[in-house]
Amino acid sequence: MIPLDKFVVSSNKLIWRILDDEAILLSEDGTNLHMLNDVGTFIWKIADGNLTINDIITRICDEFDVEEDIAKSDALEFIQKLVDKGIFQIRDRAIAPVATKVSE
Repeated sequence: MIPLDKFVVSSNKLIWRILDDEAILLSEDGTNLHMLNDVGTFIWKIADGNLTINDIITRICDEFDVEEDIAKSDALEFIQKLVDKGIFQIRDRAIAPVATKVSE
């Protein structure tokens, strides 16, 4: 099981689009297509490397009004499947957000 204090980041080697609130992910070479349901799409959108798995579970509970133990079990299973497919990566530390230049 992936520890809840690890950070999840989506792969930048995918082409993706959200249509009708569902993410469609296509491998860079166009050979693998993945369609995510509404909860999977929600996780995909927030998996920016700055939230722990525990943070993601909390947000799922808030967004979908689901019990924490169910959200935890489902989220861990989903994240592990996407890690196994190279769609998500697990990191020990948060990815620092990119600084943007402020115009004067």
